[in-house]
Amino acid sequence: QTTVISDPVTTATGGTNPKAIPNAIVRYDIVLTNSGSVPAESIVIADQLDLAFVELQVGADNIDLGGGNTCTADGSVGDAGDNCTFDPGTGDLSLALPGTLGAGGTVTVSFQVRIR
Repeated sequence: QTTVISDPVTTATGGTNPKAIPNAIVRYDIVLTNSGSVPAESIVIADQLDLAFVELQVGADNIDLGGGNTCTADGSVGDAGDNCTFDPGTGDLSLALPGTLGAGGTVTVSFQVRIR
C-alpha cells in the first residue's frame, strides 16, 4: 500500500490532499501475514527501488519493521549491524525482520521515498 504524505505544492499551501508529484514524500507499507501453522523465522524482505523515479529517505531508523522495531538503511553498501541494507547504486533494499512471526501473525513494514 502507498500513501502520499506530503507534496511541495498542496502541503506547502496548507492543503490536506497531497498528490504524487515530483518531490512528494510517499510511504510504502508492506503487510506480511504468516498464514502457516508454525512460526516463521529469518524473514527477509528484498525489493529493488526504481531509482529513476524515487529515492529512499535515509537516516537513523528510517525503516519501521513493526512491533516497535526499526532499522537503518543508510544508503551505504553493507550492513550497519541491523541487517537492513540499501545500495544507492542499484536500488536494492534488503530488510531482515528480528525474531519470529507467529502462526497467523501479521506485521507491517514501512519506509518512505521521495518522488524524483
